[in-house]
Amino acid sequence: MAANTPDVDNPAALFTQDNWRADNLGEPCIGAFEYHFFTDARIIGTAETGFGPYQFFNTVGKRHRPGFIQPAIVMRMLVHFSEPFRFDQDPLKMDNTRYHGGFRQDELGALVSLCLGRRIKAGGETRWFKSGGDPVGQPVDWGKRQSPVLMLDDDYLVLPDVAGRNAEAGQYFMAGANMDDLHPIKSVPYITSGQYITLIRAARYYQDALWIAESEPNLAWLMIVSALESAAGEYSSTLGTPEEILRESRTDLVKLLQEAGGDELVRKVALLMEPELRATRKFINFVLDFLPTPPPRRPSHLYNQVDWSKAEQRKLLNKIYQYRSNALHGGIPFPYPMNQPPPRVWEDDPAPPEIPEGLGTTALGGTWARADTPITLNTFHYIARGALLKWWSSLSEPSVS
Repeated sequence: MAANTPDVDNPAALFTQDNWRADNLGEPCIGAFEYHFFTDARIIGTAETGFGPYQFFNTVGKRHRPGFIQPAIVMRMLVHFSEPFRFDQDPLKMDNTRYHGGFRQDELGALVSLCLGRRIKAGGETRWFKSGGDPVGQPVDWGKRQSPVLMLDDDYLVLPDVAGRNAEAGQYFMAGANMDDLHPIKSVPYITSGQYITLIRAARYYQDALWIAESEPNLAWLMIVSALESAAGEYSSTLGTPEEILRESRTDLVKLLQEAGGDELVRKVALLMEPELRATRKFINFVLDFLPTPPPRRPSHLYNQVDWSKAEQRKLLNKIYQYRSNALHGGIPFPYPMNQPPPRVWEDDPAPPEIPEGLGTTALGGTWARADTPITLNTFHYIARGALLKWWSSLSEPSVS
């Protein structure tokens, strides 16, 4: 690459926030880039003003169906750093405080995905506006990135809400994602750097989950839980003592311990399990504190609805976290019914069931009762995204409208 060509391969973590703050301080623009944002979503509207040095243009794609990937958004980034990249870290000492595993365009790609609830993935640079150069820019292809690949069966979608659905007939169509919903991004320059890196990490886990959910739903479960855990790690909540957490979350174990050794044994085991118990409690408290309201469209029969009460949600979240631990530490995937598309919408039901159907399931060598599979991935996605957005909104209350 020529000496006067920008180093586009430097990750420059937190670039989006640092660059926006430099713009707010009146630092001059020293160049600009454009990036394709790939998606299979139908994008509505545009977001060209109000986002500091960033603009989001709608390419007005004409073909819309689940799995058909096209560059539906072009993001323009004006660079306001006089020295864009930092090299002040000691190379012999690990420092991952600003690390999220992506490049500068990946920060906004993940935030756009979370805001819209759609599969969005940033591509590489497609145009470079050199300071003092051609005002209409120079076409480039430095990104070394291909269009992302998505494998799915568009007749049976694990996450139909991400694609959109026709509630009346149970047939899927591409409900549009409106770029008016990008307004949370306006808070980026105002939240702390610690909050911002946590937000990006959570959003990137969420983003990746959407891209693999149709082909690898078990991994999508793990990524969505990790997105929530990332945010929960930054969020402060009252956890209680290890014994209190154990008694509330593992009543079956407490009963056995009580019979074997009474309260003293319960306390000792709780202390031994403290790291695991606190991780579980932080995850559950985070989701409950930022639990979104129930979906606007729900199955007509209560039998097919998830109980939205805090008590039942706590039980549900505890079970999900146990499955997460089984998958990570024991290699046992999430239950088969929870990895399947939600049951079809029948007749005039306004939404698919939120719980895997049937009294029980036997498949692939495993058996699960209905109580073992309390929610579909599609419904848990709704809860997780809603919780992450409410948490994001709580990080900064300046005028960001």
